[in-house]
Amino acid sequence: MGKEIKMEVETAESVATENVTENTQEVKPVYEFLKVEDLMELSEDELKAKQEEMNKTQEEFGKSMASKLYPVHIESKSNLSLLKKWVEKETKWNHNTVPTLVAMYDGLKRAIDAGIDEDGNAQLSTIVVANIYQYLLTFEGKGYLDAKKYLTLLTKVGGPISEAMKELADDNEYFRNLHTDLSTIDQAIQAKAQGIDIAKSADESSEGE
Repeated sequence: MGKEIKMEVETAESVATENVTENTQEVKPVYEFLKVEDLMELSEDELKAKQEEMNKTQEEFGKSMASKLYPVHIESKSNLSLLKKWVEKETKWNHNTVPTLVAMYDGLKRAIDAGIDEDGNAQLSTIVVANIYQYLLTFEGKGYLDAKKYLTLLTKVGGPISEAMKELADDNEYFRNLHTDLSTIDQAIQAKAQGIDIAKSADESSEGE
C-alpha cells in the first residue's frame, strides 16, 4: 500500500498523466484493532461469542465484496465498449488466467447491458475493477498501432478505473483487518485455556526493560 505508479499518456496534441495509487486521498476512519490484554478481561464464553460474531462479520463482508458493484465514472457507453473490445482483442492470457479473463469479459458485458447512469457511471464488479487495473498497468503491445490504441484507452478509462481501485483497496484492507482481529481473539482464547495472564506478562516485560 502506498506505492504510487504514474501512467503517462502522450498524444500529438497533449500529455495526460494519471496518477495510479492504491491509497485514497480522503481521510478515512482509523481501524481500531482488538488487543489481547483487553480481551483477557472477558470470560471464555464471551470470547467465543465474540469470535463467532467476528467470523460472521468477516464472512458477510467477504460475500458482499464478491457481489459488490463499484461506480466507475466512464462517462459513456462507447468508452465502456472500447474497454470491452480491448479485453476481447488485446489482453494476453494463459491456462491459469483464462477463468479470470472470461469472468472479467462477462462482467463488462453485463455492465454494458445495464447501461451508464445519469452521472456517467458504469457499475463494475470487483473482479472487473481489480483485473482491468492490473492489465492497464502491465499491458505490453508491439508497434505504433498497439501503442496508439492503448493510449486512447488509457486516456478514456485509466483515471476512473484507478479511482474505483482505491475504494476496492480500502475494502480489501478492511477485510484483512477483520482477519487480524480474529487472530487476536484466537490468541486470547488460547491464553485463557493455558492460564496465561497476558496483562501480567506485559507488565513484567515492561519492568525488565
